[in-house]
Amino acid sequence: MSRPGGMHMDLNDVHYDAFLANDRTLADPEVVRSTYGVELSDLDQFSDLDGIIYAVPHQAYEALDAEAISRMVRDGGVVADVKSKMDPAALRGDIIYWSL
Repeated sequence: MSRPGGMHMDLNDVHYDAFLANDRTLADPEVVRSTYGVELSDLDQFSDLDGIIYAVPHQAYEALDAEAISRMVRDGGVVADVKSKMDPAALRGDIIYWSL
């Protein structure tokens, strides 16, 4: 992708909003807030996400089934399953699935 003048874009040219999951056993929300200036969200607050990166199979995340994950992701959203722990056929049909 190029910008005017022929300069190429990189990831630093794109702005993202990121939401972090916390089941209250993985991190202390106050420590994260004071150290990084980030508010953590509970999993049950996730909805209409552009994508989910499932990188570490913590017990709280393994307990989520495909239906719960599908409810979190917007139409046409992406699920990146780094450890290939999910059955992509169980996800909602419009979700783009990626794994290693």
